[in-house]
Amino acid sequence: MTNLLKLITLVVTFLGVASAGAMAAISLQNTDADTLGVLSIIDQNDIQAAQLAEQKTINHAVLDYARMLDLDHNEHLDETRHLSQQLGMTIEDNGSLEELRTDGDQDLAALTVLDAKDFSELYIADMIKGQAEALDWIDMQDTQNKKVKKFLDQTREILDRCLETAERIQKQQTGSL
Repeated sequence: MTNLLKLITLVVTFLGVASAGAMAAISLQNTDADTLGVLSIIDQNDIQAAQLAEQKTINHAVLDYARMLDLDHNEHLDETRHLSQQLGMTIEDNGSLEELRTDGDQDLAALTVLDAKDFSELYIADMIKGQAEALDWIDMQDTQNKKVKKFLDQTREILDRCLETAERIQKQQTGSL
């Protein structure tokens, strides 16, 4: 592993810890609007990362995964916004969620400087960590609205699938299949 790759790995690991901390802090607010707001930002962050992966990766499995995430998260973002409108909730302008958005921007900046091979490996590792953190966060939510609860359950199923796919790609990358 090159020194640059080691450094980037440490940066991505650190940023992931910051993201987990931001998600934990947000969960303390525990309103349904904040829950939908967090989902919205997760979608936006993952869309940006997927679009970067579509440009940078040379690995076909990673490219297919990025395209899937780009499509899935765009659809999910639309569904999240629709549900929030249906319930009369404001999710986009919530200042308490800005830290999570900033953490996503920092993750993206760390990935941007990588070459194609290192990018593919760290992108998948970052997605695995991010999907696992999102699943843990979903499990901690105590939503009051039945529609939001159902939406979280559906989101969990999607994230489970995304996590399993990323883990399979990571095993292929490391040759452990």
